[in-house]
Amino acid sequence: MILMSGRLAEMIVFNHQSTGASNDIARATELARKMVTEWGFDEKIGPLCYSRADGEIFLGREINKPKEMSEKMAETIDDSINNLVRNLSQKAKDLLIDNRDKLNALGEALIENEVLDREEIDRVMEGEKLESTKKSRQYQSQLEHAAQTAREEAPPPDPGRPVENTPEEVVPNKVPVEESQTDK
Repeated sequence: MILMSGRLAEMIVFNHQSTGASNDIARATELARKMVTEWGFDEKIGPLCYSRADGEIFLGREINKPKEMSEKMAETIDDSINNLVRNLSQKAKDLLIDNRDKLNALGEALIENEVLDREEIDRVMEGEKLESTKKSRQYQSQLEHAAQTAREEAPPPDPGRPVENTPEEVVPNKVPVEESQTDK
């Protein structure tokens, strides 16, 4: 379920599927294959080993090898692997939908902090807002963009109104007086 959760979260939140989950899909399929063909986790197939101990099959090598299973058993194995991955994916999807608020909170915390440790993840899942000093570049960029937008949308200052609490070097059109001029 965990391997498929990133892809499912992407579909739930963005209604979009990218190629980023290709490794997760391959790993989930391989794990399901081992569960069915090596570890006996399927009731129809039972506790029998139908895996190849010699690894990947290369072109031409399969011709000289005796069949390890019937075509019907190969189809049963494929169906079992497919059902296992699909059923667990559906359970993961249901969990993500039921906990959408936590999914969103975790996404926001990751955007803000870029990296979370286990303790921080637990705190986010409990509804706590993280106060962290390790802000991500993406989050800092969003803050800078928001500040720039606010500056651009703010009305210009009133020229007839005195500027309050502004350091001298920031006040426009004010020429600093040098000590040599005051001594004269």
